[in-house]
Amino acid sequence: MTRITLLVATLAVTTLVACVKKPEFSEFMPEDTSIVVQMPRPIEHKTKEAQIGEEDVTAHAYMASFDGVSYVLNHQDIPEALQERMRRIQTTEALDSAVVQLVQSSGGTVIEQSGVSLPGQRKGYQGREVKLKLPDGRSLMLIRIFPAGDSYIQIAATFPVDPSYNQELYARRFVESVRLR
Repeated sequence: MTRITLLVATLAVTTLVACVKKPEFSEFMPEDTSIVVQMPRPIEHKTKEAQIGEEDVTAHAYMASFDGVSYVLNHQDIPEALQERMRRIQTTEALDSAVVQLVQSSGGTVIEQSGVSLPGQRKGYQGREVKLKLPDGRSLMLIRIFPAGDSYIQIAATFPVDPSYNQELYARRFVESVRLR
């Protein structure tokens, strides 16, 4: 085999492998919400009972995975009584509390965090982006959390600490795609 033929064959294989590792994102809007996100398919929907503060709520989780990356969109409707209490506390305090609960439930360690916003057609909401190292030591989780009016929204992607290609890039694209219509 000549060097040029070998080079062309190597490039063709590399291109095919690169194409296989790219998730196809498409717009997803959970029913009865104003949430829009770019997410790979197929999507699995689960519900469970959860608590926000001391109030019982139904939590909705929409999950997909692709080549070692897990994509999850969680949302809960905030009960009216709790919405009133939340209006009286500072957004920063609510987000600090949400991060503490997130760390406790995941067992992870916060590596980075910063303020972010959730764009909406009429109004935007302040939120927090948190990057956690999970207890297994092999996984990272990138999460955005938003108390958004009558909803609590959490969008997260879990990917390897040592990604084999652009897994972190696709995780970031996913969490950054969330918006309200």
